[in-house]
Order: sequence, then C-alpha cells, then structure tokens
Amino acid sequence: MSSVEQIIDALSSLETDLDNLNSRVNDMKKRIIAYSISEIEKQKQKVIAIANEDAKAIIDTARKEAENESAVIMAETEKITATTKRNIANSLPHAVDFVVKTISGQTDLTNTSRNRSTS
Repeated sequence: MSSVEQIIDALSSLETDLDNLNSRVNDMKKRIIAYSISEIEKQKQKVIAIANEDAKAIIDTARKEAENESAVIMAETEKITATTKRNIANSLPHAVDFVVKTISGQTDLTNTSRNRSTS
C-alpha cells in the first residue's frame, strides 16, 4: 500500500469517526432536550403547587377578615335593633295615648305638632 492510499484510508477512518461522533452528539442533544423538558415540567408543577398554597393562604386570611368584620357588623346591628325595639316599646304607650286623645278630640293637633318641634 502506498503512502497516498494510507493517507486516504486514515482520512476515511477519521471521517467515519467524525460521522459517528456527530451521530452520538446529536443523540446526546436529543436526550438533553428531553431531560430539560422533563425537568422544566417538574419545576412548573412545583411552582404551581407553591402558587396554589399561597393563593389558599391569601383566601383563608381574607375569609377570616371578612368573617370578623361580619361579626362586628352583626353585633352593631343587634345593638341598633335592640335600641330600636326599646324605643318602640318606650314610645308605644305615649303613641297609643296620643291616638286615643286625638280621636276623642282631647288634643289640639296644631299645639301637639308645635310641642314636638320645640322639644
């Protein structure tokens, strides 16, 4: 075999080795891409889980605040209702007496309305 043939054989062998290396590099790229996609999906799921936990905590806090505010409003409403009922109960005998006197003609409506506006 001549030296030219030896060089051609060596170059051919190098070319085959390069082709094999290129093929292996391409396979490695595909595996790395697949692995990256898999890891990205795992991290995405972790982020979603953390975001859901945070959102749940925010919602729970808002719910507790709303319930507390609702309890305060209910307490105030109950106080106002109790005061209104007391006022109605206290003024009912006077209202009945006024109606009876007015119907029986014992009260002058013009004086009564003036008395109420001055008191």
